[in-house]
Amino acid sequence: MKRIILLLLIITSINVSAQSKVGTINTEFIISQMPELDEVKAKMEDYNKELGQKIQNKYTEYQELVQKFEEEKDSLNEVVRKIRENEIYDMEQNINKLQQNSQKLARVKRDELMRPLYEKIGTAIEKVVQEQGYTQIFNENNGLVYGSPEDDLTEEVLDEMGIEVEKPQKGEPGEVQTAPQN
Repeated sequence: MKRIILLLLIITSINVSAQSKVGTINTEFIISQMPELDEVKAKMEDYNKELGQKIQNKYTEYQELVQKFEEEKDSLNEVVRKIRENEIYDMEQNINKLQQNSQKLARVKRDELMRPLYEKIGTAIEKVVQEQGYTQIFNENNGLVYGSPEDDLTEEVLDEMGIEVEKPQKGEPGEVQTAPQN
């Protein structure tokens, strides 16, 4: 009885693995080919300039405050001088926080702008997977050690998205060789 159950388990696992169809995709390459990427880059450049301008404005304000303090400090009483020193210190802290947060804000903005591109890729992947019967798709950019070129769906997804990519001729620069040629 145990042998029959073991034999059924082996046959079932062979049958299940035979029904799996695995593919790979290179999302970074797909994104690099999307025309929308230029718009994302332009928006990020504008956003980074805006953040840089905010920091610059705060720094200019800080410099003016320090200069005014230096000019007037000898004529200020102890209480007013202490208040101004605290204002300068607080402004220094605010500038430091703004610089640190600007990097985080830039990452958040980039993610926000890239989300529609990834969603578009996801929709195209779903269509290709359903049409071709794949059960699993691995992203080459996330640590895939080896993937057979026949299982690479990158071109199919690009086609589904309506993006044409020039294919290099055999032996031309840009051609990726997956196995040594003998």
